[in-house]
Formats: sequence, C-alpha cells, structure tokens
Amino acid sequence: MKNIILTIVAVLFMLSTPVISAAVLGPIELAEDLAQDASVSSSQNKPIVFFVTADHCPYCEKLRQEYFKFSPGDERFILRELELDEHHSVVGFDGKKTNHRALAKQYKISLTPTVAFVGPDGEQLTESIIGVPLMDFYHYYFEKALGESIFQLKEKEPKRIVGN
Repeated sequence: MKNIILTIVAVLFMLSTPVISAAVLGPIELAEDLAQDASVSSSQNKPIVFFVTADHCPYCEKLRQEYFKFSPGDERFILRELELDEHHSVVGFDGKKTNHRALAKQYKISLTPTVAFVGPDGEQLTESIIGVPLMDFYHYYFEKALGESIFQLKEKEPKRIVGN
C-alpha cells in the first residue's frame, strides 16, 4: 500500500512540475521595442521569433498552452507576440512607431497563428510557419525553421581573417 501511495505522489509531482515551470517563466512578451530587441539579437546572434496571434484564434491558444509555454526561457531566440486584432504600438526596427497589425502586414502575415523568424535588421530569415500543420510534428517544423534562421544569421556574420 505504501508503494502505491508513493507512486501516486511521484506521478502527481511529475505532472505538476511543467505547470510550476511555466508559471515561473511567465507569458510571452508582446513586441514593444524592436530596435532594442534587434540590438540584443545582433549582439547575441539570436533570431527574433514573432508569434502572431488573434483573440478569435483557438489554434493560437493551443500553441501557447502546448508548445510555447516553455519558450520564454529558451536562450536560442527572442520570442515576441504580435496581436493582429489589437492596436498595440511598437517601435519598429527603424526606430519609428508603428503597431502590431501594420508590422504583420509588412511581413505579409494575415493568418493566425503564424510564426515568423527575423534577424536584427528585420529581414525574414526563413519561411514562416502558418497555422498548425500537425501538433504532433510542430516541434519538428519549429526546430527546422529555427535552425535555418540561426544558420542564416551565422552566414551574415562578418568573417574574421587572421593575419600572418
């Protein structure tokens, strides 16, 4: 009986751990100052990942809860949310004020959810992930696009020549 109780307690603890971790990491940050994000992206050689959402989008919430809940703590990229149906203001890569909807339009994004990968210059690094092709394979699609983005950033990095 004691073993059964310990097993149940262990299983409950393992199931509760991701919830605790997600709460510690907090929500995905809204895009507010892309000039500042670009500075960090450039200095740390990380892509900026836009998670483009809308209030009426059930798949956006599904991705937020099942995939992106741990992403704010991922050190490989900068994650920012763009809300299509809100008029949040944002400082663009050029330092000028714009809003989420105009920024999404600039990248030709009109469907949600969309995940776009951009560099510190605001240039798109790889194709966006539009929709949720298959949730079971989403990790593959995301990691593939992230890997391509990181590769593109490294290709743009100035090469150092060692003199004789």
